[in-house]
Amino acid sequence: MEGSKDFIELPAEDTRAAFRVMERFSATVTDPSARTRLEDALRGKGAFRRFKDMAHRVGVTEAWYRFKAEALAQDMRDFLDNEEIAFDDDVASPAKGPVDGR
Repeated sequence: MEGSKDFIELPAEDTRAAFRVMERFSATVTDPSARTRLEDALRGKGAFRRFKDMAHRVGVTEAWYRFKAEALAQDMRDFLDNEEIAFDDDVASPAKGPVDGR
């Protein structure tokens, strides 16, 4: 409800922050060839799609999605902490596994 103190507006998606998450993930990849290929995918227009495709090609897709989920959860924890709102890790933990939507 607009004007209600029960709701707050979430921040807009920050593509620069998302890009930095991809850069940080790339730095964690131990295989030098795979790391270089991921870093190269981040150059130029279309970087998000190329990065996702390259993560698949070099076999780090699952690790990427875990890393990304944890980064998003940390961003949410930071946002809620700044707003002085409690965060329940048991509900939002990316380690809970996929939800099938049923």
